[in-house]
Amino acid sequence: DGLRFRADELWVRVTDALAGPNDDAAFAELEAALGELLDGLELADGAEIVRGEDARGPLAATVRLPADPGLDALIDGLADAPPVAAGSATGSS
Repeated sequence: DGLRFRADELWVRVTDALAGPNDDAAFAELEAALGELLDGLELADGAEIVRGEDARGPLAATVRLPADPGLDALIDGLADAPPVAAGSATGSS
């Protein structure tokens, strides 16, 4: 059978605190960038983006998809998605 992985939840973490401090403004930018990315993935309609709970740790978000598309479909969708540059969602750089 091999290993099987659920693919209905992604965890995104920004480890560079200078580029993405764990504050409201940086999360708004991350959320907008993730939303832009998810808009390009037909399988991600209805996705939810939730901010990480550790205020002392790196900026993080969990992306929850409404259904498990399967790992292969998720990887293919992400590989085909256009790149989203940091700051593109808010117009900053």
